Amino acid sequence: MKSFRPAALRSLCSVLGTLFWTLLIGGFWWTLMSYPIRGDWYEAIHEERIVRATVHLVFIIAGGTYFALLSLMNPLRIRYEIRPSELVVRSGLLWRSTIRIPISEITHVDQSSGPLMRTFGLEDLHVYARTGSEKASATLLGLRSTEEVGRLLDERREYVQGSYHP
Repeated sequence: MKSFRPAALRSLCSVLGTLFWTLLIGGFWWTLMSYPIRGDWYEAIHEERIVRATVHLVFIIAGGTYFALLSLMNPLRIRYEIRPSELVVRSGLLWRSTIRIPISEITHVDQSSGPLMRTFGLEDLHVYARTGSEKASATLLGLRSTEEVGRLLDERREYVQGSYHP
């Protein structure tokens, strides 16, 4: 059995992405909400709009910070195991879930990474399987060597299906 966890830098990539989008959306919303309106009641309306926009901005930043902190906990809450006959993905701290994919049912594996992840040498591995009439999938986040893991899954699949020749 081989176990993996997401790299800590994967969490940093998620945090930076979350903070970027939070500040972008928050700044756009604040600009939109505080844009001055011309009219007879300009001063009173403008001050009220700035206060309202600032309150909204605080809530947007608080929400973004919450999601950024959740992203930091990824290495603690996710674990992957490649067993002789199945791939097991466990996630969660309080509410735990387990995904089991029989290795013999894996149809294909894809790799993906964003610009920040490529900078740190990380990739996500997407595993797809067909179990009976259902489709199953799992994403292994923040791996340093997706090629090694993909090769290990292929070898295990060939071994389980009986066509493995070292």
